[in-house]
Amino acid sequence: EDLNRLHKILSESYNELTKWEVYRAELESGILKDGLLHSEQFFKANARKMEGPNGDFCHVKRLLQLISLREDEETVGMACYD
Repeated sequence: EDLNRLHKILSESYNELTKWEVYRAELESGILKDGLLHSEQFFKANARKMEGPNGDFCHVKRLLQLISLREDEETVGMACYD
């Protein structure tokens, strides 16, 4: 009975992150890794979100920061691609 109640509580509060939320978290972390989030299909679906919530292109600005400040090649390469 306790397990069933716990399962019900967890099921109700479980919130799956969208691909955009995962990408945004990766971008904020400053470490970009090659994967499904760095694809033409992903950016076709999410291009408008790159403008940011205030239309200030904060996500594009973050990519530019990573290109100029990061030293690890994978992050810089992914930032250039994105």
